[in-house]
Amino acid sequence: MHGLSPQAFARLAPFHFLVDPSDRFIQLGQGMARCLDGAHPGDLFATHLRVTRPQISDAFYPLVSSRQVLDLILLEVPSSGLVIRGQVVSVDAHGATFVGTPWVSSLSSLNESGLRLSDFPPADPT
Repeated sequence: MHGLSPQAFARLAPFHFLVDPSDRFIQLGQGMARCLDGAHPGDLFATHLRVTRPQISDAFYPLVSSRQVLDLILLEVPSSGLVIRGQVVSVDAHGATFVGTPWVSSLSSLNESGLRLSDFPPADPT
């Protein structure tokens, strides 16, 4: 098994983020940063995203650190209504890594979101 450089990971998963145990962003992929207009490392998760599935709370790290496996997480960007579906791929004492993709069903909804096809990695079926 080969490890990925941070640059390769960012190209493969542009809609990712890392949060620390205090629920602050540590890192945002380029696509995620476009979805969350104005988000920066250090910002609180709940300032930019809302957990819609599972329906428990808007605190992200406490939710994911208390569960062994979360197969599907749905997040909503309250400012735009954009839904991002994905999963947590890593949780440890330093934070959690989420990898996802915006849930768009048509070219018009993609355009309304402000995203472009070039924001998605080539392997993404969007």
